[in-house]
Amino acid sequence: DPIALAARRIEPTLGRLKIGGVVRTLNDGRVVVRWWDDTVSVVPAPLLQVIVFDELAEHEHDGGHGEEEEEEEAEADEAAGHAAPPPTTTSGGTDTAAPPQTLGGALRRAAEVAAETVNQLAKKIRRQGESDSEADGDTGAEDDGPAAAQAPSAAGNADASQHDAGAAAPEASEAPTAAAAETGSFEVLSGPFEAHMLLPDDAAATFSPAEPKRYYKRVQTEWRRLQKEVPPGVQVKVSEEQMHLMKVLIRGPVHTPYYQGVYAFDVFLPPEFPAKPPAVKHHAYRLRMNPNLYDNGYVCLSLLGTWEGRESCEEWSPANSSVLQVIHALQAMVLNKEPYFNEPGFEEGKGTERARAASRFANEAYYLLKLDHMHRMASRPPPDWTVEVRAHVAEYAPRIFARAERYLAGGAAAAPSDGAAAPAEGAINSDGLALPLTRGFHVSLGRQVPAIRDAVNKLIAEWRAADGSATAVS
Repeated sequence: DPIALAARRIEPTLGRLKIGGVVRTLNDGRVVVRWWDDTVSVVPAPLLQVIVFDELAEHEHDGGHGEEEEEEEAEADEAAGHAAPPPTTTSGGTDTAAPPQTLGGALRRAAEVAAETVNQLAKKIRRQGESDSEADGDTGAEDDGPAAAQAPSAAGNADASQHDAGAAAPEASEAPTAAAAETGSFEVLSGPFEAHMLLPDDAAATFSPAEPKRYYKRVQTEWRRLQKEVPPGVQVKVSEEQMHLMKVLIRGPVHTPYYQGVYAFDVFLPPEFPAKPPAVKHHAYRLRMNPNLYDNGYVCLSLLGTWEGRESCEEWSPANSSVLQVIHALQAMVLNKEPYFNEPGFEEGKGTERARAASRFANEAYYLLKLDHMHRMASRPPPDWTVEVRAHVAEYAPRIFARAERYLAGGAAAAPSDGAAAPAEGAINSDGLALPLTRGFHVSLGRQVPAIRDAVNKLIAEWRAADGSATAVS
């Protein structure tokens, strides 16, 4: 039999290749591949480009599978949820195995005789990526994905954009840091997620899209758009082995009570996607951070089909909506300047003195919840975000508590950017707080800050002792 060599793009549109040999094609269309680094994985066929080298038909083989190769193939079968195929029998009933290939040696020979072919394949994949990207602009075809998502016109969006203007998204391979969150990042994991709020422990092997080819093509379109356009302050992770899952980490925008907090969301793309919208859950730590974010993790948003609001509310459109659009909505419409008015019916009174006072009290309450949320998240980071959460807390906790100390001392509080002049009375500062601060807020802050600050300081000291990278809160 000829040798089959598989290649896939590790990062959408970048043309970076991962090369390996095809071990077996499964009945559900997925392919068992042994990569150059001797790891074995099961990959959906649409993600692979496969070329066959007929000139290698006269390869060396050892007359039977070695124990190591049998174990690797058995592990691959187990990971794919398939039993091992029955042995081939002759007409006499005696078990015989077809002359197998020594896969490692065959791949090394493939590298020698097919270098130019692989180069051509790389060019082909890059050209395909470019043509797919151009096709993304077509809004009429469901397969080609949505048109470029438009950011919702929420008050918080303009402030966040102005604060983070000019930041460019790094390549997906960039190491996660607090600085990466400032500009936005997109990362592709080669293995599965540690855990996911929307995926039962035994569900990974049974996930089956309604239309696999169309589904995975659309998911790749979503990946490409996120890799190009992930907003500042947002970090996204996806998995090669669990393409139906995503994880999103959003830094709170400036001029909101969520400023310099960090909020984690798990995203699930259902088998009917994009006919059905994504499902999203929030790592709430039992705190009601926003009218749209429940303490059980439920996310209430018309774009997700989880809330039926006014006729003007945006609903999910298979042809025009995208995961990027959902992220924009979470960042700009949910984590906004005046979350009090996210509550159904409350926006009708906006502009009245009573509504302004209620919004002011709500922002102070959400600010206090942010401090509690930061401590809980630092103590128990969401799965897959430990490094990022610790980097964020070590970077921003000193700034948050420095402003809190100024609030307690009766100062005018922080300006839109730390270190700038204090805002005028009645203005909204960087933490979304209206001046002057209320007496009740001062009392609550005085009770809450010392304990939370000491706890966070202890955590950062432990991280610093472990790796020497964190800065303790002074």
